[in-house]
Amino acid sequence: MGSYNRAVIMGNTGKDPVLRDIGGGNRAAQFSVATTENVKDNEGEWHQRTEWHNVVAFGKLAEAVEKHVRKGASVLVEGKLRTRVWVDQHGNRRNSTEIVAEAVRLAGIQPKSEPAVMTETAEDPTGDLPF
Repeated sequence: MGSYNRAVIMGNTGKDPVLRDIGGGNRAAQFSVATTENVKDNEGEWHQRTEWHNVVAFGKLAEAVEKHVRKGASVLVEGKLRTRVWVDQHGNRRNSTEIVAEAVRLAGIQPKSEPAVMTETAEDPTGDLPF
């Protein structure tokens, strides 16, 4: 039996995407997306819980994201989960789980009159990020 790695989230961006050159003429855009859900505690009170997701897009998708997505934008992100492991400046092993975007769509009213829909897809050209 095979496995399936798929992530779909809809939320608001926390900051403008950061576009970087990753070598070989390839580019990557990194941004964060907040999703919020309502949860009931043991006393029956409702609270909002916000989860932050790190997202990375590559190639033409990265360029489209950098051009169209701004802080506060409502986005739908589809992709796959990937965990990166590295050693920080103090010699500690760190890891980070992120969504490698295969499609990003703007949803709802956007800040600064951005287009209502933006869809592009791209694959990770390197399989690993240098940052």
